[in-house]
Amino acid sequence: MSQARGEVIRASAREGFRIAGRGVLVMFDDEDLERYSTVEDLREVLAKAPELEGLVQVAEEAVAAYDPEREAVVLESRYEAVSVILVRETEVVTLGTLAFVEPS
Repeated sequence: MSQARGEVIRASAREGFRIAGRGVLVMFDDEDLERYSTVEDLREVLAKAPELEGLVQVAEEAVAAYDPEREAVVLESRYEAVSVILVRETEVVTLGTLAFVEPS
């Protein structure tokens, strides 16, 4: 992730934090627009996907510990995987990933 993209993500997360409090920036690879969600809302939406419960727990722990002025917690959904990522000023850390495998 480029430094410029990281700053855009952190800025979006800061705005979401100002409006809704601690939460997660949700990004889908087929959409240009990010959404900001509280962990409670995320848990409610993903309740229909119990295989993602572990990632919701990782997101919840990250949201409780991150610095909303300097960091962003991102739930990134791509075709092949869903990841929880911590975007810092100097690095991007993947906290957990669930990969989807096509049955053979």
